Amino acid sequence: MYRILLVEDDPEFRSTLADVLLGAYPGAAVREAGSGEEALDRVDGWAPDIVLMDIGLPDTGGLELTRLVLERHPQTRVIVLTGHNLPEYRQAAAHAGASGFAWKGEASDVLLRLVREIT
Repeated sequence: MYRILLVEDDPEFRSTLADVLLGAYPGAAVREAGSGEEALDRVDGWAPDIVLMDIGLPDTGGLELTRLVLERHPQTRVIVLTGHNLPEYRQAAAHAGASGFAWKGEASDVLLRLVREIT
């Protein structure tokens, strides 16, 4: 089915999102990355269909990483995740080429809807 990469530095939140995605898409393959460097390695080696990208990562900004992912793999869809539901973050995500934007406070429902919309 789908290959989904979760790029999130909080292991608990990342695990929760993985559980939500696997519950909604039992046939999906879900892998995880906790940093920008790890994310690029996974994207280059695995070519996921969808990347769920946290804006705030310890080593690389998620928006810059979104641009890099899309330069290397333009067929990949990126949904940006953030703890800040601000219009300027939405605009920056769109400018970086993201296919969607989800605020972590509503991530489960919005994320599932966004994944359905872009697949």
